[in-house]
Amino acid sequence: SRVVGNNSKVVAGRKYDLCGSMYKRRGGFGRNKENNWVMRSFTLHGQILCYHEEPHPEQITNPSKPRARLNLAKTETIAEMHSKHKQGLPTDHLLTINIYDPVIRNKRKWEMCCISKEEQVMWYNAIRVHDGPVGDAGV
Repeated sequence: SRVVGNNSKVVAGRKYDLCGSMYKRRGGFGRNKENNWVMRSFTLHGQILCYHEEPHPEQITNPSKPRARLNLAKTETIAEMHSKHKQGLPTDHLLTINIYDPVIRNKRKWEMCCISKEEQVMWYNAIRVHDGPVGDAGV
């Protein structure tokens, strides 16, 4: 159920199941700024999804220090695909990951816009295998 083959890539000496660039909506105080969507590199290795400061995977200098890391197997997640144009979105290919951390009991959301519909479907299929409560993913 892992994405492999033509989509796998080696970046800075590490092999990833999937990697690419997506627009990421800023969190915190930057969320409501006018330019609240920033191009980031995303990597998926097994159940570990990361995003990096660098806009393109080829520019990642230190893959062990992402801006954020999400262990999809240890956190309850629900991935969703949206294909309608909303004002302020950089593209029509929105991908969201709703995250619930049972340890600290908080909810948050990662919002990304993919460059193309094909990339949106590819990322969605790779992430949604881990959907659901911790321990239920892939069942």
